[in-house]
Amino acid sequence: LRPLGSPLSHLPTPLPIPPSMPKKPALATVDEVEALKAQLQTEIGNVQKELRKQVPACENRLRGELQAVKGELTRSLEVANEATKRLSEDSQAHTSTSVANLDHKLSADLESLQAHLQQTHEDLLQKLSASEEDTRAALADELTALCDRMDQELDSVKNEIKESFKRCYGKAKADLDALREFLNNSLEETRTFASDRASAALEAAKAALGEAMDSQRKDDSARDEKSARAEAEIWLKLDRQGELIEEVTEKAAEDLGNTIKVIDQKLSDALHYSEQRLSILDESTTRLRSGLSEVQNSCTRRVTWVIKAASKTVRRPLVDDMKIQAHVSWFSPQFDAAGCHGLQLELQVFRPIEPAVEGQEAGDCAVFLWACKGSNLVYKLGVGSRTQLLEKKFNGRVPYGTTRLCFFADQINREDDTLHISCEFLEAIRDLEAPLQSTNPVPLDWRTALEREGKPVPEEDRGGPDRKNGPQPFEGQLLYSQHVNNRIYDQVKDQVDAMRARLVRSVEWRIEHASLLRRCFPPGEAMCSKDFGAAGIEGMQLVFYPSGYTGADEGFCSLFLFAPAGAMLKCTLYAGKEKRDANHSFDQPGAFGRTNFCQLETCIDSEDDTILIRLEVQEAHQDVVAKMAHQVRQPGD
Repeated sequence: LRPLGSPLSHLPTPLPIPPSMPKKPALATVDEVEALKAQLQTEIGNVQKELRKQVPACENRLRGELQAVKGELTRSLEVANEATKRLSEDSQAHTSTSVANLDHKLSADLESLQAHLQQTHEDLLQKLSASEEDTRAALADELTALCDRMDQELDSVKNEIKESFKRCYGKAKADLDALREFLNNSLEETRTFASDRASAALEAAKAALGEAMDSQRKDDSARDEKSARAEAEIWLKLDRQGELIEEVTEKAAEDLGNTIKVIDQKLSDALHYSEQRLSILDESTTRLRSGLSEVQNSCTRRVTWVIKAASKTVRRPLVDDMKIQAHVSWFSPQFDAAGCHGLQLELQVFRPIEPAVEGQEAGDCAVFLWACKGSNLVYKLGVGSRTQLLEKKFNGRVPYGTTRLCFFADQINREDDTLHISCEFLEAIRDLEAPLQSTNPVPLDWRTALEREGKPVPEEDRGGPDRKNGPQPFEGQLLYSQHVNNRIYDQVKDQVDAMRARLVRSVEWRIEHASLLRRCFPPGEAMCSKDFGAAGIEGMQLVFYPSGYTGADEGFCSLFLFAPAGAMLKCTLYAGKEKRDANHSFDQPGAFGRTNFCQLETCIDSEDDTILIRLEVQEAHQDVVAKMAHQVRQPGD
C-alpha cells in the first residue's frame, strides 16, 4: 500500500463522468405524491421479502462454488510451489555437483602432475650425482692402479740395478780375492824359489811380477769398461722407463680428457632434455592453473569494490580543474569474474554545471565497466544501494556504464566511512579464438583403430595418406564461445510467478484505520495499492478515493482499476459488502471504475475499522503490441 496521502502520480487522470441531461419539471399534487410514496413503499417491501427468501439459497450456492474454486486454487498453488521447489533444488544440486566434480578432478590432476614432476626432478638429481661419483671413483681407481703399476716397474728396475751392482761387485771381489790368493801363493812360491834360487830367479820373478801387474792392469781396465757399459745400459733403461712413464701419463691425461668430454656431452644432453621436459611441464602447469582459474572465476557473480576513507578520498573536481575536465575518475584494481579477464570498474564524479545539464538532478556520480574484446555481458552496476541494469558487447577500447546514478555522499557508510561500488554479472558470453595445435599423443586413424579392434576395413578405404602420423587438422583457428548464466533461477522464478499469477482470480486489499481516511484524504486524492498481476495480466493496480473522485456526490467514495494497454477485463469490484460489475477494454493504459461507488460508511467493517477491497476476475485477456527499432549506437560500437 502507498502511504496515506500519496497521489496517483503515474496513472492518467480518469475522465470525469458527465452529469445526466436535465429533465423538464413534472407537476403533481400532494395526494398523488403521497399515493405514489405509499405504492413505492409497498413494492419495496414485496421486493425485500422476495430477496430475503432468495438470498440464503444464493449465499449457500455462492459459498459452495467459492469453496470449490478455493480448493482448486489451493491445490494448483501447492503443485506449482512443489514444482518450483523441486526445480530449484535440482538446478542447485546439479550445478553444485558439476562444479565440485570439475574442481576435484582438476585438483587431483594438478597434485599428481606436481608430485610426478618433483619425483622426476629428484630421480634426475640422484642419477646425475651417482654418475658423477661413479666417474670420479673410476678415474681415481684407474689413476691409483696406474701409479701402482709405475711404482712396481720402478721397484723392479731398481731391484735389477741393485742385483746387477751386487753381481758385478761380487764377481770383482771374487776375482780380486782369487788374484790376491794367487799372488800370495806366487809370492810364497817365489820366496821359496828365491830362497832356493835367489839370484837366478830374481829376474824371472821380476818379469813375472811385471807380467802379473800388466795382466792386473788389463783386468782392471776391462772391469772398468764393463762397469761403464753396465752403468750406461742402466741409464738407458732409466731414460726408457721415464719415456714410458711420460707416454702413459699423456695417454691417461688424453683418456681422462676424452672421458670428461663424453661425460660433459652426456650431462649437457641430459640437462637439455630435462629443461625441455621441465618447460613442457611448466607450460602444462600454467595451462592447468589458467584452466583452474577459469573454472574458479566463472562461478563469481558479484564483485564489490570497497573504497576506504571515502569522504576524504572521493571528491568532486576542484575549482582549478573545472576548466579542464567535467569529472574526476577513480579506477579499481583489475579482477576476473564470470569467465572474463582484465575487468575494471571506473567511478566518475561530476561537477555541477550552470546551466544544469540533462540528468544533473539525478546525481553526481556514475559507474563504468571496462572489459576485454568479445565480452557480451548483462550486468548490474551499483553505488551503495542504487543499481542499474546494463547490457553491452565490449570492443576492448571504451567502457560502458550507467548514467548519473546518485549522489555519492548519500551512499557513504557513516559507520566505517566506506563507499561500496558493486558489479553483479547476470549473464556473460565470451568469444575466444585459438590456433590449432597438434594433439599429444596423436589420435589414431579410424582405419588403424578398426584394424586394432579386429574389425574389417573396406578395401577401397585401405591405405590413405598419413596413416603413420594420424589425421592432420586443416589450418585455421577455433572459435570458442563461453556462456555463463547467473539468472536462470530468477528467470525460472519469474516464469513460475507469471504462471502462478495466471491462476489468480481474486485479489484482496485491506485498508486499516478506515475511520480516519476522510481526514487524511480530501476529495480528489487517492490511495493506491501495490502493483499486482492476476489472470495473466501484470501491472494492475487498485485506486481508492475515500472522499470521492472529482465530481462524486457528497459522502460517496470512488474505486477504480488501473490496467495496461491491450487488456480486456470482465470482473467485479468489491468495497466491503458493496460490489459493482465492470467490463472494459483498455486501448491505452488507464483506470476504469465508478465515481459514485458507494457510501464510505457502508463499506467499513466496524469490528476492526478496516475496508476490504476485492477484485474478482471472470474473464481476461491481453493483446501485446511491441515496436521494433534498431538499437541506439553507443560510443565504441
